[in-house]
Amino acid sequence: PSNWTEVTNGGSGSVDASNAPSSVTLNGSNSPTPGSPVSTNYQITVPCTGTICFNWVYTTSDCQGPYWDQFGYILNGNFTPLSSFISTNNLTDTNQSGNSCISVNSGDVFSYSIYSVDNFCGSAFTVLSHFFTGSGPLTPPTATDNCSVCSITNNDSSGCFLVGTTSVIWTATDCSGNTA
Repeated sequence: PSNWTEVTNGGSGSVDASNAPSSVTLNGSNSPTPGSPVSTNYQITVPCTGTICFNWVYTTSDCQGPYWDQFGYILNGNFTPLSSFISTNNLTDTNQSGNSCISVNSGDVFSYSIYSVDNFCGSAFTVLSHFFTGSGPLTPPTATDNCSVCSITNNDSSGCFLVGTTSVIWTATDCSGNTA
């Protein structure tokens, strides 16, 4: 969660990351009077090219149905809804779930998002879980020698790994050319 940021454009929405990394909850916005569209986003600048996968469970209490409080993701400013609706006043599909995988590139801006069209008449929330992503960059080890260490290198050029076990071989070279 330390690399993620809550971003809203007004409204009363919030992000609850207290159960991370197991789950994160997006709480949509709701106002006592109809208003302008608002969104509640949980955003990251993607560190590694790869895929972001997750499960989601969506619930809305909006009195007019799920059209008015949509869940989805934003990739580089473009919102893609994942929750569905049949019409603007459809009271079915107030509970939905799914799993999604989104291809991302290093430097992309990715957000989970609840977009409230009217910011009124009830809100939605989404619980996100079972995350699968590329890992962050490696932290290089330290090395000491009786003469100066000139370089520490490894056998990986990308610095990005899928969750799981990956063997990385680090090599320390002192200023006399000796390696370990």
